[in-house]
Amino acid sequence: MNINIQSLYERMQQALRQATAGPETTLEKAGRCIGIATTHLTELKDYISAGDFGTIEDEIEFFKEVKPSFHKELIFWSELIYIESHKPLGDGRSLKRYGEQKLKEIEAEYGRYRWLDTYRRKGSTYADTELFLRQASGHQLLDEDSSDLDGRFTTVASHKLSRLLALTELTSWIQVNYVLASKIPEKEDQKAGLVWTGSKAQLIELVYALESYGVFNNGKTNVKEVMEYFQYCFGVDKVANYYGYFQGMRIRKKDRTPFLNGLVEQTIRRMDESDEFPRFAT
Repeated sequence: MNINIQSLYERMQQALRQATAGPETTLEKAGRCIGIATTHLTELKDYISAGDFGTIEDEIEFFKEVKPSFHKELIFWSELIYIESHKPLGDGRSLKRYGEQKLKEIEAEYGRYRWLDTYRRKGSTYADTELFLRQASGHQLLDEDSSDLDGRFTTVASHKLSRLLALTELTSWIQVNYVLASKIPEKEDQKAGLVWTGSKAQLIELVYALESYGVFNNGKTNVKEVMEYFQYCFGVDKVANYYGYFQGMRIRKKDRTPFLNGLVEQTIRRMDESDEFPRFAT
């Protein structure tokens, strides 16, 4: 991702975080986020239209990694508006049943093209020229009509991958806000608990570190499961695009993990202070 596109992506993420931080309803927040995603996706299109890709590899990277990270935000928030506006009135059980039904619908769509998400996650490249080049004839497993897509700014696989990424995040949101929420007692019955007051960026760093170190279920888990559990336990709203944030961490030139480094520094400082005043160490 070149520096101009990286800057555009970071501005979009910052705008989305600000849009979801207020006290407004989910529908109001989603409406603002759709506008933000549309604006930045249009800027991305204008930027690409002004020039051309230098190499085939650049074009593949754009349609495999870059554009889906923008486009999935528009898809996620659009789907969320539909789901929220159709949710039933009633108690937690009704909401849980509604959430479970939506999860079944998502799984049915996701399952059909699961291979494409697996292909990306494994870092496979053998079919890139069929999947992520605009002039490619297509792939036999992508039986989707692409006649209404803008051939200058998409490939069938890029469009479908954007949707799969959005559905993955939507699954997490439904599980936390509909399914798991039905298991949480009403506030007046709750005991005071721990609430995450750090930033979502810090939470993402922590979750990736813990999952990478394999400290849950003997390493037999994944980032999605750990993130959902942390959101549930610490009352965190939907953490959007944690995979995209991780990719941003990965390509940083300096200080790729500022929060984790800060944790180490603060822990060492506390140890040093305890060495100096051992009687008061806690």
